[in-house]
Amino acid sequence: MASTSEFKVRGKEAVLVGPARPTRHEFKKLSDLDDQMGLRFQIPALQFYRYNRFMAGKDPAKVIKETLAKGISPLLPVSTG
Repeated sequence: MASTSEFKVRGKEAVLVGPARPTRHEFKKLSDLDDQMGLRFQIPALQFYRYNRFMAGKDPAKVIKETLAKGISPLLPVSTG
């Protein structure tokens, strides 16, 4: 007997996520990873995750945005003066 589930998906406009802290204004060369032809296209995917009680009441999109903003910020503070 086949089991079916139904869920709703709501699309929203794209959001630009900037760094959580100030960054230097400089140009960087692309790495070897950025230059691979196989990585120059998107692969649509749908991922499912098990319920995690520690995430109760948290907005997953907000958690992802905050984590991404921290990840693209420099590890050391940037001097502003």
